[in-house]
Amino acid sequence: MPAPGSGILSFGLVAIPVKIHTAIHDQSVSFNLLHSECGSRLRNRIFCPTCNQLVERQDLVRGFEYSKGEYARLMDDELETIEAEANKSIDLKEFVPILKIDPIYFESSYYLGPDEGGEKPYRLLTETLAKTQRAGVAELVSRGKEQIVIIRPYRGGLVLHGMYYPNEIRDFIQVPRAESDRVTADEIKLAQGLIDRMSEWCFRAGQVSG
Repeated sequence: MPAPGSGILSFGLVAIPVKIHTAIHDQSVSFNLLHSECGSRLRNRIFCPTCNQLVERQDLVRGFEYSKGEYARLMDDELETIEAEANKSIDLKEFVPILKIDPIYFESSYYLGPDEGGEKPYRLLTETLAKTQRAGVAELVSRGKEQIVIIRPYRGGLVLHGMYYPNEIRDFIQVPRAESDRVTADEIKLAQGLIDRMSEWCFRAGQVSG
């Protein structure tokens, strides 16, 4: 997914410079692997089977295999240049109704804000998408991989969602379900009343907290 920074949101002859901001604050707890005997943190070592020796990180280079066993080397500055140029382009391909997008496809979220010189077209796109209840389907390249993203209006601005491809989503039919257990109309009515009461309570709580 795109790294925080700047980009160009484009469709047709319109190009809108935008700033990309992270929307999620990761609060997960991470752990390190320790040696049980002394409690020291363990290190990953990289081994070269051809030279039969350990390789230090400063001696590593990146490359891609263009033929069996043949690699083209790329230096870090070359990779950074390629990545920076690719990440700047966010090409809108089409617009779809927001309610037609199943949230199961959302992978990640980023805020888009206007960059210098893009304030008016950014505002125009934001308000038009909000009024028409549509979202933009766009393509971008990140870390050498083409990504499909959704751009939708959100609280007076724009939010970008990284999307899973359809072949990455498991078919729900694979999940075991008790199809033989039927519910009655009275049971549905009872459950609906409970949901309605809880919805009203949440609405009132939101008004108080707001």
